[in-house]
Formats: sequence, C-alpha cells, structure tokens
Amino acid sequence: MSAFDYVKFVVDNYNQIRQGSGDSLLLVVYNDKLSHTAAIALNYSIKDGFWEVKTAQPRRASEIKKKKLLWWDCPSPK
Repeated sequence: MSAFDYVKFVVDNYNQIRQGSGDSLLLVVYNDKLSHTAAIALNYSIKDGFWEVKTAQPRRASEIKKKKLLWWDCPSPK
C-alpha cells in the first residue's frame, strides 16, 4: 500500500478523533491491538487548498488511549 493510499484509508475509515501533539488532531481507525492513525495539522493552506498531514502510521492501542478522546463513532443502540 502506498503512503497516499494509507492516508486515504485512514481518512475514509476513522472512528475516533484524538488530540495530537501541539495543534494536531489524530484521526484513528481504532482497533484493540493496532490502530491506524493520521496526524492532521490544523494548518490550512489557502493557496494550496488543503489541511496538512504530518504523519500516518500504525500505533499500539495502548499509546492511542493515552491521547485525549475528542470524538468517537459509537454505534447506535438497536
């Protein structure tokens, strides 16, 4: 999978947003063992028309849980 495809996978499938370092947000495809993350900088380029992706990588769930949870896609009760 290319780096672009990995970032696209995370952005298309994230189920949590957590506070990253500094002014970044972590988009997370959460899994109990290994979660896929993309750190998105809150730096919008008017000239280029996009938000900056700082990094995208798999991370251990134990590391993800240390970051403040801002939003999650909880399933609706049936």
